[in-house]
Amino acid sequence: MNIKQAKEEIIRTVRAYTAKDSSGCYKIPSSRQRPILLIGPPGIGKTAVMEQAARACGVGFVSYTITHHTRQSAIGLPRLLTRTFAGEEYTVTEYTMSEIVASIYHCMEESGFQEGILFIDEINCASETLAPVMLQFLQNKQFGNHKIPRGWVITAAGNPEEYNKSVRTFDIATLDRVRKITIDADFSIWKEYALENQVHGAILSYLEARPQNFYQVQTAQADTSFVTARGWEDLSWLLLEYEELKVPVDDALMEQYLQDKEIAADFYGWYQLYRKYDRSYQTADILAGSLSPEEQKRQQNLLLQAPFPERLAVVSLFVSGLNARISAFCEKRSQLALLHAMISSFRTFQKRQPKLPVTQQLSEFLRQEKKRLTIKLENGLITEQDETRTRHGFEILGQFSYRCMEQRALDTEQGFAVIKNGYQEELRSLEALADEADKALENACTYFDHSIGLCAETGIFAASILQNAENVRFLAEHPCACFLNYQKMLLLDQKQEELMKKIDALQL
Repeated sequence: MNIKQAKEEIIRTVRAYTAKDSSGCYKIPSSRQRPILLIGPPGIGKTAVMEQAARACGVGFVSYTITHHTRQSAIGLPRLLTRTFAGEEYTVTEYTMSEIVASIYHCMEESGFQEGILFIDEINCASETLAPVMLQFLQNKQFGNHKIPRGWVITAAGNPEEYNKSVRTFDIATLDRVRKITIDADFSIWKEYALENQVHGAILSYLEARPQNFYQVQTAQADTSFVTARGWEDLSWLLLEYEELKVPVDDALMEQYLQDKEIAADFYGWYQLYRKYDRSYQTADILAGSLSPEEQKRQQNLLLQAPFPERLAVVSLFVSGLNARISAFCEKRSQLALLHAMISSFRTFQKRQPKLPVTQQLSEFLRQEKKRLTIKLENGLITEQDETRTRHGFEILGQFSYRCMEQRALDTEQGFAVIKNGYQEELRSLEALADEADKALENACTYFDHSIGLCAETGIFAASILQNAENVRFLAEHPCACFLNYQKMLLLDQKQEELMKKIDALQL
């Protein structure tokens, strides 16, 4: 199973385990709710899909890496109590509440979620003293004397034995009480994620040409070598920032993320070519429509005569440029949706404090909203992306406050009018981003039409654009007549492939 299928299965399981009958009782009793155990190579996103599943289901999320814990923090600390049995007093040992169980109750109290996902990572790498505790946890859904609250779905993850020498094998009794899901690394699935998350075009084009290098782990040699999905994504973040800062990139940097010398060296060579093509083909200028007709023609002839790997890299450059523009539009729209919600909440807040100057109203409102954000951050109830959007909204509301002071609009209605005008300006900047993305897509299609036309490379271009969910939504709202031909070609290719599969099946 790939990581995308695993995420869908987790979501279905959470919804099934939290389903209730008309009397409010869980349809599947706790004793029959098997914990989910994900087993897969490191760095493919097991923790990320758990967080995404919790958000998709609208439930809480508590995560622990068990290798960071001691036996005491997992089951609680012992304490002595005096108890009376059959008229005799005895000193007995009990345990305080487990730190993990306490975290669940804390999440319930702070977030308001009474149901959620408890995720234990690296569960099969627990220390010798913790191993029995983990078996009890999976079999009885409890740590020490304290059970996991009802409505909380237990999930865990671990690495196969070949990836970690510390792995412990679960016995049959334990495996018979869990749902074991084995996950494989799959580049085609990761590519969908990578396109949506702006992974560097050099990485995507390289892996498109050499998919076998997407995930490699060699443990038989004296020196372990490996390349993981996490390594590619983390390298992408740094490359993009280094390019922004104009920091030189060398082969040693590649080896720090891609810990296989051959793959690191191979990718470094590809990256150098990719950067050269970026300069030679002036893709940013083509997308912006700023090249002269003569220079545009020269660039078209250059691509027409280029070999396939070079064309593939150029296609990736165009895809990256378009993804960045459409992503900027979508991100701005998400920011404005959140800003609109903030302004609506502020309007309600104003009605409770009508006599205060609008600047004081904004100041108090922002203070309360920042406190709510802090609570969400402490309990892991907000993503980094939503945190950034929220802080951006705070910044804009702060700017509106200064405008109110400049325009001496201090009473409630005058101040709100200034805020409305400021929001309209933000909407106009959103429209400008949409126009920029729309023209860039049209310029890219025109460039391909006058150079290589409809071919395998433009099919890859269309498929890459359509694999990004944001792009699909953008195209639905802003149809591009030029791009429609590529979509038709892609559909025709898919139908031909389906037909060939049917013919092969008949022959078999």
